[in-house]
Amino acid sequence: LTHLSVLRLHRWTGGGDRAFTAGLNLNAPVLRELYLDGVFFVINAPLLRILEVTNDHHEYRGQLEPIPPSEILSVLRAAPLLERLKFEDGLTSSRDDEESKTESTKLRIKLPYLRTLHLRDEGTNFGLFRAVHGAPEADVFIENTMCDAGEDLAPMIVAMEEHLRAPAYDMLLVY
Repeated sequence: LTHLSVLRLHRWTGGGDRAFTAGLNLNAPVLRELYLDGVFFVINAPLLRILEVTNDHHEYRGQLEPIPPSEILSVLRAAPLLERLKFEDGLTSSRDDEESKTESTKLRIKLPYLRTLHLRDEGTNFGLFRAVHGAPEADVFIENTMCDAGEDLAPMIVAMEEHLRAPAYDMLLVY
């Protein structure tokens, strides 16, 4: 992996277990783009610019164990040049209690080059959003696939409060 600059890895059909994590810990010193579909592993990639973790396999949607937040944060800490971050479909822990809010606040990760943050999940888990601090003008997309506007809008506004106060921020769309 010492010369690999782009890696696309998809979960194979019939992979058996229901874990997102593959139990790998890789070192990829020149990796710039990492696209993972239905799988995740810890990787040390200091030049990483793009990280996309999705789950496009319909048979596994909502069926896989979430990725431990410590593994996600470990990868983000090792990628200070990250420009685009995307996590989709139940990949993060669904906990949104006071403990996880406090934990994510303590574990802040500064990604000054981050221009796009796209999170898609069920429920009102904003732990990853609270932990990641990108450029004030970063485009932020949060999709809540099971949103109840009566209950979920207020926690979303609270989670996004710091970003909403950024001078470059000019629009909030909720749909």
